[in-house]
Amino acid sequence: MHAAVFLLGIAYTLAHDEHVRVDIFYQRFGERGRAWIDAIGTLILLIPTSLYLLIASWSYVFGPLGSWASREASAQAGGLGFPAPAVLKTFMVIMPILLLLQSVVILGRCMQTLRRGASQ
Repeated sequence: MHAAVFLLGIAYTLAHDEHVRVDIFYQRFGERGRAWIDAIGTLILLIPTSLYLLIASWSYVFGPLGSWASREASAQAGGLGFPAPAVLKTFMVIMPILLLLQSVVILGRCMQTLRRGASQ
């Protein structure tokens, strides 16, 4: 369950711009420069990584041999483990979907900043 908190918290943290970042150059740029960095980083890093994670985890969770199809149960004796690991593994699919949705929001904000700057 601890992993579920992190998997769901990643997109929330990104939405509030609270991720750790090395601000060697970022802090020196103005609003438009930061918007360009965020847009390029989102397009080159965030979206491809999220798509890869979604594709890689989909068959693991929902595929013909995945957790849901095989009705995977806990291997812990006496019920010490979570009774339905498939529920927890589903968070591995939810996380990249939330990141992809957040990437759309980030790109929208970046485009809004760049358009606002271009009209001034």
